Order: sequence, then C-alpha cells, then structure tokens
Amino acid sequence: MSIKLSNEQDTLELDLELLKRIGLEALTYGSKKGGINAIFVNHERIRELNQQFLGRNDTTDVLAFPFGENNLIGEVVVNA
Repeated sequence: MSIKLSNEQDTLELDLELLKRIGLEALTYGSKKGGINAIFVNHERIRELNQQFLGRNDTTDVLAFPFGENNLIGEVVVNA
C-alpha cells in the first residue's frame, strides 16, 4: 500500500508526513490493495476540476476519482 501526497495550495500549512501516516493507517483497514494519490488544492483549482470533470461550476470539499490500473485505487483532491 502506498499514498502519494501533493500540496498545491498555500492557504494552510499541512503536515504531509502526519497526513501520510493517517492515510496509510486508513488503507490498512480497507479491503483493496494498492495506493492512492491525495492532492491538496485551493478553492479556485477545485472549482476548475469540478467544472472539468463533473460539469459543476462550484467549489466542493473533495473530489474522488477511482482508478484500476497500476495498483492505484484512486485519486482524491481536497479543497484546503
């Protein structure tokens, strides 16, 4: 299991190591093997992604995209 974190926002100071440990712990309780990507973005970027992928011109807290290739469970984009 693996988790890859990216911080693309500068609004909040994030402890990526702590978040990675929490994410890995959560993955151990799931039934799927693999990893996830988690990307932290600002309001503007999540609005763009929401419009691009879901056709909604609005902000949201989280967007999740499932994958099934290369041992990747999915990608999560978090509005920070």
